[in-house]
Amino acid sequence: MSMLFSYCIPYDDGAAPNPFWGLCTLAICKPAIRRKAKKGDWIVGTGSKRSPIGDIAGQVVYAMCVIRR
Repeated sequence: MSMLFSYCIPYDDGAAPNPFWGLCTLAICKPAIRRKAKKGDWIVGTGSKRSPIGDIAGQVVYAMCVIRR
C-alpha cells in the first residue's frame, strides 16, 4: 500500500525540492521522508503563511510520486 508524506515549504527557491531536468528530488532536505519513502509513495509540498508571495498556507506547491529508491 502506498504512503502519503507531506510537509510545509516556507519558500521555494528550486533547491529542495529540485524540480529541474525532468525529475523532482529531495536530495538535500527532509531526511526522515527520504529514509522512509518507497517506490510508489507520494510526497506533497504545501505552501506557508510566510511565503514571499504571501499567505499560501494549505496550497499544494508540488506533488510527486517516488519512482526510485
